[in-house]
Amino acid sequence: MTQGTGFVLLDPVGEVQAVVSREVSANLPTADGKAVGLLYNGHYAAIFFWEAFQRGIEERKSFSNVICRVKGKGGSVGVSKEALEEIATRSDMVVVGVGA
Repeated sequence: MTQGTGFVLLDPVGEVQAVVSREVSANLPTADGKAVGLLYNGHYAAIFFWEAFQRGIEERKSFSNVICRVKGKGGSVGVSKEALEEIATRSDMVVVGVGA
């Protein structure tokens, strides 16, 4: 933060603390051999992040299958009932991504 003559200038860049590891839910003691579903809202602000995230998940050899569905063009577009049913029945766990 810098103070000048009559106004304050704030630095908009935050400092993020890295998460070293998190435990898997007690309902799913391990992710090894499980099918993971990825559901993303398609918001343009997170396209590059989501593509890199999806590649990282797909490259991880411990998952039996990766099912990815993009639900629309932004947060206001709903996902179809068919896509929800498919991802729910074919996945052991689901990661939902919401772009800004």
